[in-house]
Amino acid sequence: MIKKTKNSRPLISVITVCYNAKDYIEQCMQSVIKQDYGNYEYVIIDGGSTDGTKETIGKYKENLSYWHSKSDRGLAHAFNEGVLHSKGIWLIFLNSDDYFLEEGTLKKISDELLNNDSADVIFGQVNIVSREKTPHYIGGPYGGEFNWNDFLYRDTIPHQAAFTNRRLFEQDGLFDENFNIALDYEHYLRKGPALRATYVSQTISCMRDGGLSQESIGLSIREQHLARITNEVMPSFRAYRIYVWVLFRAFAGRYAKKFLKFAK
Repeated sequence: MIKKTKNSRPLISVITVCYNAKDYIEQCMQSVIKQDYGNYEYVIIDGGSTDGTKETIGKYKENLSYWHSKSDRGLAHAFNEGVLHSKGIWLIFLNSDDYFLEEGTLKKISDELLNNDSADVIFGQVNIVSREKTPHYIGGPYGGEFNWNDFLYRDTIPHQAAFTNRRLFEQDGLFDENFNIALDYEHYLRKGPALRATYVSQTISCMRDGGLSQESIGLSIREQHLARITNEVMPSFRAYRIYVWVLFRAFAGRYAKKFLKFAK
């Protein structure tokens, strides 16, 4: 069963990219399927899972507008497949270990989407939860007003809470497959300071602590640096200075936590 559309509200495409995610995928899917908003579609791009993920997705296939399970070239390619197989005006990427906070999430955000059609991206807040199958709250909500200069230092738009206007993909192209972590950051940077990002004080979703960006913090910081260089959003000397500072702060903080834990 594909969700019926209502012309009074914008069509929202919820895209879930996953691979061997049997521990989390059902919670993610149920948080989408239970939405009480009448004008959304659900697209799932599975990278050819072998752990039972595919079978779980199949249980809910009548609730999906599109899904497939086959190998891909990486995360950016999978995200692009989601874009190409969706039709919504607004797209949100809710990965398998994320889930919407409540059943009314899409309905609550729909007024903002309807009234801010000129925005490139509209985003809210996220809660951080643990990685157990039944997670517990760790912190949040996190998120705040958009500032371009702050965005140059770090990605302040969480994709789990970001609704991207399809127009941005039509104007600036799809995600760059050279990026595997900072692909959404790079995509927004292409617009430069003209990026129209609107913040909404609403908690959209929960994201599990850890994940690829935190497990590979060095690679994540390096990709963000490459995104700045690639899009020439600042002089190269400033970009390198930011890269060194962010890298130092990240690893200094990590070692400080280990030391304090050991000292106890």
